[in-house]
Amino acid sequence: MNRADPPATTPHVRYPTTRWSSILGARADAEQRRILLGELLTEYWRPLYLFCRRQGLDTEAAADAVQDFIAAMLERDVLQRVHPDRGRLRTYLRVCLRNHLAHRWERQNSQRRGGRLDRTSLEAAEAELSTAPHDPDEAYDRAWAGKLLSRCLDTLEAEYKHGQRAGPSALLRALFGLQAAGSYEEIALAHDMSLSQLKSFAHRARVRYRQLVLAEVADTVVGGPMITDEALELMDLMR
Repeated sequence: MNRADPPATTPHVRYPTTRWSSILGARADAEQRRILLGELLTEYWRPLYLFCRRQGLDTEAAADAVQDFIAAMLERDVLQRVHPDRGRLRTYLRVCLRNHLAHRWERQNSQRRGGRLDRTSLEAAEAELSTAPHDPDEAYDRAWAGKLLSRCLDTLEAEYKHGQRAGPSALLRALFGLQAAGSYEEIALAHDMSLSQLKSFAHRARVRYRQLVLAEVADTVVGGPMITDEALELMDLMR
C-alpha cells in the first residue's frame, strides 16, 4: 500500500466521444458529425428524459419527446453550428431541448421518429424519477452530474482493477458512499488493512477521482475557471 501509484493511463476504458474537442475535429466530415452527435445524445438521454418528465410529460410522452429531439438534432446537423465558445455543453443541450419542447407542443399530431429507448434504461430512469428534484432544470442537472461522476468512478475502478494504481478496487464504492459501509475502522478490518493504510488509500483515490472529474468537465465547457466551477457544481449536486 505504500508504493507510489504509476502514471495513470486508461487503455481499458474508452471515454465517450461526446466532447467539444471531438466535435470540432469532426467539422469536415458530415458522417462523423452524425456519429458523434448520436453518441452524445445516447450518453445523456437520461437527463433529457428526466427534464421532460419534470416538465409534466408522462412516461410515454417523455420517451417520445426525447426520441423526437434526437432525430431532429441529427437531421439538422447541429454540430456545424455548435462551438465551445457558447459555454457549457450541459447548458447547450438543455436549451436545445427546451426550445424543441416548446415547438413540439405547438404542433398538432406530432409523430415520434427513431427507435424506442431500451426498456431497461427507461425503467432505470423512472426509478430515478422518484428521488429527482421536481424542478425540471434541477432534475436535469442532477442526472447529468450522476452520469458524469459515475463514468469517472468506473474509470477509477478500472485503473485499480488493471493494476495501474495500487489498492483494492472493491473499496472505492464504499469510500465514495455508493454502497453501505461502516466506519473507517470497520472497513479497514474487513479489507485486512491498518487504519493508516486505509486513510492513505482513500486520500490517493479522491485525488485521482477529482482529476478524472476535471478531465471530463474540461471537454464540456470553455477552459479556465469555468472548469473548476462546473466540477464543483456537479459534485455538489450529488451530495
